Amino acid sequence: MEQLAATAGLDEPRLRINGNRYEAPRLTRTTIPVPAPAEETVWDPDGTVLITGGSGVLAGIIARHLVTSQRARRLLLLSRSTPDEKLTKELTELGAQVDTVACDVSDRTALAQALADVPLTAVIHTAGALDDGVVESLTPHRLDTVLRPKTDGAWHLHELTRNMDLAAFILYSSAAGITGTAGQGNYAAANAFLDALAEQRRTEGLPALSLAWGLWEDTSGLTAKLTDTDQDRIRRSGLRTITAEHGMRLFDTATRSGESLVLAAPINPVRDGEGDVPALLRTLYPKAARRTAAGDASSAQWLAGLAPEERKQALLKVVRDSTAAVLGHAGTDSIPATAAFKDLGLDSLTAVELRNSLGKSTGLRLPATMVFDYPNLTALATRLDDLLDPRIPSTTLLAELDRIEQMFESVTFDEKQASTVADRLASALNKWQQISRPEGAAVVSLADADADEILDFIDREFRNPTV
Repeated sequence: MEQLAATAGLDEPRLRINGNRYEAPRLTRTTIPVPAPAEETVWDPDGTVLITGGSGVLAGIIARHLVTSQRARRLLLLSRSTPDEKLTKELTELGAQVDTVACDVSDRTALAQALADVPLTAVIHTAGALDDGVVESLTPHRLDTVLRPKTDGAWHLHELTRNMDLAAFILYSSAAGITGTAGQGNYAAANAFLDALAEQRRTEGLPALSLAWGLWEDTSGLTAKLTDTDQDRIRRSGLRTITAEHGMRLFDTATRSGESLVLAAPINPVRDGEGDVPALLRTLYPKAARRTAAGDASSAQWLAGLAPEERKQALLKVVRDSTAAVLGHAGTDSIPATAAFKDLGLDSLTAVELRNSLGKSTGLRLPATMVFDYPNLTALATRLDDLLDPRIPSTTLLAELDRIEQMFESVTFDEKQASTVADRLASALNKWQQISRPEGAAVVSLADADADEILDFIDREFRNPTV
């Protein structure tokens, strides 16, 4: 408990306590020296390279690269959909022998049949699917849609090839599993599984690399439905698009890294109002000088310190600015203060992003449904103002007392702890009497009171205050 208490106030979304160590995840750069041509590793050209998701854009990019740069001669492309005949013809003209097989890699029996008697030298698993939505909207079916091609397929490949002498076992993962991406809880989980599988294989002495890609510039089946708002959201996350040429340079670097997991993505993080970047990137991008309306104070402290009327106006501006930002608007001209959120085009993903933005600005913990709980921007700003008001309403105090009473019913304590609790309660009651009855405040001694007497006194004094 002491270790947990020591973490209070730390600005770390993820933290692991390992003995006396406190560990927070950070990304670091991997620098790989470029080998001389004679040292370049080339997979056995007489072996077959298996590529899943074989009719997809990413499969095509890596297939061309393997044939032209790795001098691969034999490719086996597996896909649930119709083979890409144009790609097959192109690879054949480049001198490769290409076999295409219709196979769902999540079907272990079908996959085993497709791999029977094939002398594999490498496996590249690019298969995947999307079904985006916030966590509350995910159903078993929506989880299954995303997990089957990624996780089941990867696991079946692992089991069916573990006794083969492979030069490489490469899983196409995603930055979503590392950085987290709004509305992709199922996709993030699937890719985190791939990352963990690569680590497990390495501990077993098997080749493995999980490549966590960012967003590719080439439109694929996974990215074809991205809207301009989606693209803006990704840009604000700091991820920049990957060209096919750059992606293959990253591929070659990653395969020489000796790592089991590599995040392959150009990153240009967007700093917040305090010059900070997401926690995961803090080693790569140290905090810049803070620039806020309150000088060295955080925006949340600044807002809380304003006079009531100034705070209301400032909060309305914060809500309008944040709404315009998540919707990709250049300014707030198209975001009137009385506009209803439902008329502005916010969906569940942008609502979560708006919640996160407002939480960062105000320092408040806000519900994911916040945008849909209030009819318009002004109403939401008013609610934020209530939450930031330093004056605590009596209803809040009574609710806290209810919570304390419930704790009394289940608390366990020894004699020393009971005495300490009694002293603290006596001190709290004296403070309340000084506020509510300044003329007749009297010191109350509860050192010898039992639990029932304490509860009676609290109920009498706190539930019927004279103010």
